[in-house]
Amino acid sequence: CEAGHLTDEQVTLLLSGACRRHGKEAGRPAAPAGGTNAPAGAPPAVIHRALDDVVAFQMPNQSNRIALVFDPISITNLNATFGVEVFGPGHITPQHQHEEGHELFFILSGSGVAECNGHRFEVGRGDVVVFPPKSVHGIDNLPDAEPLYCLELMLPNDMFSEFVRSGQPVGMLNAQDICTLINFGCGQLEQGSAHPQAQHEL
Repeated sequence: CEAGHLTDEQVTLLLSGACRRHGKEAGRPAAPAGGTNAPAGAPPAVIHRALDDVVAFQMPNQSNRIALVFDPISITNLNATFGVEVFGPGHITPQHQHEEGHELFFILSGSGVAECNGHRFEVGRGDVVVFPPKSVHGIDNLPDAEPLYCLELMLPNDMFSEFVRSGQPVGMLNAQDICTLINFGCGQLEQGSAHPQAQHEL
């Protein structure tokens, strides 16, 4: 497993563009689910979707939600799944593994504890964690903590989208979710929370 840290300034640069676009494009029509209606032989169209267009799913007896932004079921020929995962306070992820997929988490807000092949380590805003195929892993949120928000990428999909969609649809991301996700880069960063630059292999 690999983990690294981004500074608050780097998080700001990464997400400020998304924040500006959201503010300028409020009220726009939703993009088609597949993102493409190009004539035969035309170059592939750009895939575009807004956070308030995606649906979240929740597994039974779990306190996390996964909002699928792009996945092979909604986008033809896409062999990856990308979404937003929200871990509720006290959430415990059952230890699991993926046969082929690398699972990447970019922590946007909150803090928790990750585990990979028996090694536990703290994660927080600005951290990037990559769990390689066949590693036994999970991320937990702490009791009495704020929700833990992550961008999540599974590459290749490795049946991950199908697993997520087998859960219960719980609607769109709510107003608090959207606020938390796009306020980074808009001058809302907390002071003194940057991690030191670091990268290590576990």
